[in-house]
Amino acid sequence: MLELQQELINGRYKPSAYRYFKIFDPKERIISVASFKDRVVHHALINILEPIYERCFIYDSYATRKEKGTHLAINRAQTFLKEDPWFLKTDIDKYFDSINQGILMALLNRKIKDHRLLEVAQAIIENGGVNGVGLPIGNLTSQFFANVYLNPFDHFVKQQLGVKYVRYMDDFVLFSKNKEELKSHKKAIKDYLAE
Repeated sequence: MLELQQELINGRYKPSAYRYFKIFDPKERIISVASFKDRVVHHALINILEPIYERCFIYDSYATRKEKGTHLAINRAQTFLKEDPWFLKTDIDKYFDSINQGILMALLNRKIKDHRLLEVAQAIIENGGVNGVGLPIGNLTSQFFANVYLNPFDHFVKQQLGVKYVRYMDDFVLFSKNKEELKSHKKAIKDYLAE
């Protein structure tokens, strides 16, 4: 671990290649497995970034966050359903495969000013995907970065559209008293995500 510490201090850290395996849960996914050394770096990076981003994440984002999770997301959705009988449930097709690494780095640059920390984050981000697009499924950092990437979208839905909303990774539900309002919001969401 002293060698890893020196690599990080000297700016020479380079992530190793991933190992891959397939799961079927319920659809086929390719899971990327980082080396032990890289997982240590992933955890250290998240330990620094998490407190910074927790302050700006919306309450109703539930995936891979402390004191959140599927049960709380379901409970919150059930509470919203009692108030608003119409809902729109959808997800982002091939979400992890479609994350633009440049946009993700721009989002990180807005909050993080430590140059070396950004270099480590960029090395991890660029270690997956193809041609600057995509994050590997299976890493703690990928899950965290996926929340960072959708955080502006969360604020758009809550503040611009002004609806009750629950998100768990790339699955999300909007609630309304009006079916037509949800149809209008669906178009606004498609337009926003297309950008």
